[in-house]
Amino acid sequence: MWADFFNWLKANWIFVLGAVFVIPWVIKYVKSQNQALKEQSADIASDVKITENKDPEIQKKNADKITKVSHIQSTARDLATHLGVKYSDAGHWYDFLNPKGWTENDKEVLRLLKYEVNNIHLVKKLYYDVYTKSRNLTDDVNALLDEKELAELKAFYKKYKKVW
Repeated sequence: MWADFFNWLKANWIFVLGAVFVIPWVIKYVKSQNQALKEQSADIASDVKITENKDPEIQKKNADKITKVSHIQSTARDLATHLGVKYSDAGHWYDFLNPKGWTENDKEVLRLLKYEVNNIHLVKKLYYDVYTKSRNLTDDVNALLDEKELAELKAFYKKYKKVW
């Protein structure tokens, strides 16, 4: 029995080595290609969304799907403008040249976030889905707002038993 196995192994050693070394490599390659395809699909969906939302009618329709309250929509739009991400997410290769994307209006961002403390979940959804290129409002505010204004915002939200 063992002799038959070793004779078969001697005759087919190249296939055994191929199976041992090539199959794991093929599996790893297929997984990496699937991951790359998922990332590419997400990028394409994000680009399609930002392109569609450049049209004011489509932007309004998409915002109305989330909420029809105009002051909440304008708050999310103004936050994208005052944080500067509206200009850096425009979808062009030269967006980094626009100086409006380099600075933030921290006082206005703080005022808007304080004003919409009860509707912040809608503002975040509008900001993510309609007015920016799938950006998280919390992450942008934490990264772009100055420490003084961020501390004031966190203290204000703490009064309402909410966490920023």
